[in-house]
Amino acid sequence: MGEISLYNRAVSDFRAGKILMQNMDTDENLVDIVGYHLQQAVEKLLKFQIEMQGDTYPFTHDIAVLMDLVDSVPNWVKDHAETLMQYGVKTRYSSMRVASKATVLKLYDHLEKYIETSKPNETTDTLSSPKI
Repeated sequence: MGEISLYNRAVSDFRAGKILMQNMDTDENLVDIVGYHLQQAVEKLLKFQIEMQGDTYPFTHDIAVLMDLVDSVPNWVKDHAETLMQYGVKTRYSSMRVASKATVLKLYDHLEKYIETSKPNETTDTLSSPKI
């Protein structure tokens, strides 16, 4: 069955982003870093879903490739796949602002719901999942 650590890591990325969000008003660079954690959490949740389906996920950061392997992808992930990819790549290397605060805040609300709906079933997974 699925590797629960991917779910736990997604929750940790979510939490890291939430902590950094508290200082986005005073440090604009944190907006991109929060966007990066958003992308990482989505990537790990998609990989977790692939494993829960009984498949092996590919070693890629490409959200589009991962979405093609998941039976049920939230519409907001489909609608923002390109944006999420930019957060995962350009926020690390670009000298220009990549993420917008408004978009990051909106997507984090969606991410929180995605984490809740992806939460592992305790009867099928032996490791406990963290609370968000």
